[in-house]
Amino acid sequence: MTLDPELAELFATVPTPTISAVLNGMGIRAWLSGGPGIGVTPLDPDNAAFVATAFTMRAIPSRKGLQSMEAPVNAHHEACQAVGPGQALITDTGSSSSVSFFGELISTYLSKKGCEAIVTDAGICDVFDVAATGMPAFCARGSVASDGSMTICEHSCPISFCGVAVYPGDVLVGDRNGVVAVPRELAAEVAKKAHEKEELERYLVKKLAEGAELEGTYPPDEAQIAEFNAFKASL
Repeated sequence: MTLDPELAELFATVPTPTISAVLNGMGIRAWLSGGPGIGVTPLDPDNAAFVATAFTMRAIPSRKGLQSMEAPVNAHHEACQAVGPGQALITDTGSSSSVSFFGELISTYLSKKGCEAIVTDAGICDVFDVAATGMPAFCARGSVASDGSMTICEHSCPISFCGVAVYPGDVLVGDRNGVVAVPRELAAEVAKKAHEKEELERYLVKKLAEGAELEGTYPPDEAQIAEFNAFKASL
């Protein structure tokens, strides 16, 4: 599920809050953050930008004595081995931020095989070492290694990330603000609308910085929109 390079480049030029605002306007919840105390932040804000397709991995609470029934193979390793270049590995652990499925060793392996990013609703251990791999990583918090309380049960399936539905192949866009999930079938439309919205907002920021009144500038009224369209046409 590789992403068209031109589409990826267009998404890379737009901040994630702008993409999220476009999706909100379409009635789609896409910002990968939950309620108070829930959500993800980049390990390294200066290395947080990525655009990739979603490779999903789901975990459930472990049940003592039944791990072999829940996961007859090492599903964690199986998932990590299946991630391909251009994909970001995203987890559904029920926001179990006290556990971690990613540390220095797994993250180094994923980075070397071309994984674009890790986005987990759980914790990450070895946070400085994971950041040093150069691969963007987002998590709920720093954590110790997994204590066995959660078991990876499947991958490449629909998941819930802090209440947001994420399907395999959806487009994930990350930056220092956070991560947004774009439904794959809407990706081209959302990228175009987000780019246009960002162009307008950059113009409005410039106007406000030059001393324009807030009223009529933001949100822009019809006269401001007409002025912006005339400005674009003159370029």
